[in-house]
Amino acid sequence: MADLECLEADCHFFGHGTPINYERAVHFYFKAMKRGSVKATLRLAWIFEEGIGAPSDFNESKKLY
Repeated sequence: MADLECLEADCHFFGHGTPINYERAVHFYFKAMKRGSVKATLRLAWIFEEGIGAPSDFNESKKLY
């Protein structure tokens, strides 16, 4: 299930088959992370580091890395 949620997040983040929607991407990355997806965790770390789709938060990014 985590892989599917991460895939859905990627679709929203990169605009594959759907308009880009960073908020929905973050939502699905969090769901996937809670289910153990390492890929989703790293994507969220990068999102918090860059401040794309969520407010920039270096401390949160550091925790996830």
